[in-house]
Amino acid sequence: MGLEMGIGGSLPHLKLMPAGGVRLDSLRDWFDAGSVTLGVGTSLIRSDLVDAQDWSGLTDHTRAFVSAAQAGKQAQR
Repeated sequence: MGLEMGIGGSLPHLKLMPAGGVRLDSLRDWFDAGSVTLGVGTSLIRSDLVDAQDWSGLTDHTRAFVSAAQAGKQAQR
């Protein structure tokens, strides 16, 4: 996140989308740093939940991501 904050401070006209290292507990930080959207993969589709075929757990986890992303975007306004 340090690189994004540095680039965003120097070049505020850039629209940045980080991908990699984005976790549920860091979503708000990325939006606070100026990200316009986020790329998430393995932290969204948790292999432990898929391996256990815990579809309801995966759904709950995904909903938590959506909720955190919406809150982060709302705070930017």
